[in-house]
Amino acid sequence: MKREVDPRQHERNVLINLLRAILWVFCKVFYRARWLHAERVPLSGPVILAPTHASFYDPPFVDVPIWRRAYYFTRERYFKFPLGPIIRYLNAFPVDLEKRFDAKAWEQAVKILHESGMLVLFPEGTRSHDGLLDKIQPGVAALAVETGATIVPVSICGAFEVWPRTRRFPRFCRPISIKYHHPIRVERVTDSRLRRQKTIEISHQLERVLAPRLRAWRRLFHKSEC
Repeated sequence: MKREVDPRQHERNVLINLLRAILWVFCKVFYRARWLHAERVPLSGPVILAPTHASFYDPPFVDVPIWRRAYYFTRERYFKFPLGPIIRYLNAFPVDLEKRFDAKAWEQAVKILHESGMLVLFPEGTRSHDGLLDKIQPGVAALAVETGATIVPVSICGAFEVWPRTRRFPRFCRPISIKYHHPIRVERVTDSRLRRQKTIEISHQLERVLAPRLRAWRRLFHKSEC
């Protein structure tokens, strides 16, 4: 029996893909943006995109070349009118970062991954102050261990120089380079002690993958500025 397509969901997907195409042109024209190895992102199954985070631009830029539906953790304060309805439409859901553990957001994330969805989750938890990698929080690794999701680390270089948290408006005509690193395949773990150990190991692995490219970009950028 052929599955019926929800016309509202189809309309939403068409609009999101149109916005993605417009954003691609914007990135190319104003930032000479490059997305490296986007083919490494699995097209099916539960996936966590784990990008570095230093700019307001990171959430919309990271999945431009990925033609599958993405869901986003977003700070609860951004869900007020008028921004709230827009970001909900674009598959964002709120997380309260003031809480040590937001059970509702966690349950939503687990549900998405159990349904073989793709989740964008910043492993640092918040934007970097200096463009380098901040401390990796356990959320990405813990979700992967809980659900067996594949993690794709993503290093976003140049976005900090374009629009850091200290600037009200972005700069233009500076390069941005986004690299999708090799996926980290994670098996689901049920034992609580092994789960904690595996979460720590994966968090360290994310740091080893992401930190060097940010440091190299920072050295290159500051050298060119001199």
